[in-house]
Amino acid sequence: MPPAPYPPLPPGEDGQSLAVFERWARDLRRTGGFGSGSPHVREGWAGSVNAGCLIEFQLEIRDGMIQRARYRYRGGPWTGAACAYYAEWLEGRAARPDEVPAGRVVAERLAYPRIRYDEALLVEDAILDALGNETRSGCGDPFGSRTG
Repeated sequence: MPPAPYPPLPPGEDGQSLAVFERWARDLRRTGGFGSGSPHVREGWAGSVNAGCLIEFQLEIRDGMIQRARYRYRGGPWTGAACAYYAEWLEGRAARPDEVPAGRVVAERLAYPRIRYDEALLVEDAILDALGNETRSGCGDPFGSRTG
């Protein structure tokens, strides 16, 4: 059975936008990285420390499928919620850029106010960057050195 197009909302939260956002903002299960030298891992970046939002997404890809997704970010809870949502959504799916939902769609799904849509768009950019990287780059502490 193919995976659902989006992770289901917790029961009873369909119309409660704050509860939807909080569910994802508190989900820290996929934070961190895979570690230096992990095989089959691609990583991508978006944003900058100077701009107030930096995102690193790591995807473990085998046989064209995303097995696991991990992320690190510097930013607010809106960024963290989008990272958590995307990380769960990506696992078990084809490693193809055209399969990744648009940041706007994720922002709407998480009931973001329009002023926060850019944070979901940056997360999408980091994922697309990871999918485009055939080799792993930038191993180490990205948050200490990447400021541009």
